[in-house]
Amino acid sequence: MRALAALALAVTVLSGCRDHNSWRQKLIVEVETPQGVVSGASVIQVDSWFGQLPASGNEVNYEVIGEATIVDFGGGRYLFALLGGSAERFYYALEDRGRNRGRDLDRIARMQGESRILKPGNYPLLVTFADINDPASVQRVDPDDLAATFGPGYALSSITLAITDEPVTKGRVEAVLGWLSKYPEPSVVPQIDPKDFSFEAKLRHGDFIRR
Repeated sequence: MRALAALALAVTVLSGCRDHNSWRQKLIVEVETPQGVVSGASVIQVDSWFGQLPASGNEVNYEVIGEATIVDFGGGRYLFALLGGSAERFYYALEDRGRNRGRDLDRIARMQGESRILKPGNYPLLVTFADINDPASVQRVDPDDLAATFGPGYALSSITLAITDEPVTKGRVEAVLGWLSKYPEPSVVPQIDPKDFSFEAKLRHGDFIRR
């Protein structure tokens, strides 16, 4: 009996048996403007597999489906909150998270309707485009100083993350950024020097959409 139990344990370990959780989270960005508060939101789906795989050594693997959050200021001016770091954003927003990440991921999947106001250290990367039709015109936006990019009267009000049962957002980013490819691997700025580690060089289509 012990031999059979040991064999079953070995098979479980070698096959990478892992705990799977899935949830949808809604990112809401609110911005003060001279015309009042303007907001944008998008819903993504996060799948997590907890439990170390011998091949990868990763404690957790994630898959994200969805798109960046867009705040439309009108006149061809947009603020984008990108997808990078989305998979763990709610986890790091939990002030009472424990030492067992798997247990916390399971808890997040059951937190329907709960939300957290993000702290600056957990903000998504914010960008805009001087010319929405020109990928090379991408600009990083300082969350503490939106006025430097958009002008006087613009300031970030809040970024909130909520667990929701709303459907995953589709099509909004493609409707604004018509040049995005169907496959999110390419660099946003095409002329990449292998030795260039700037923000622009590291930006990928997958920071805007993941299908």
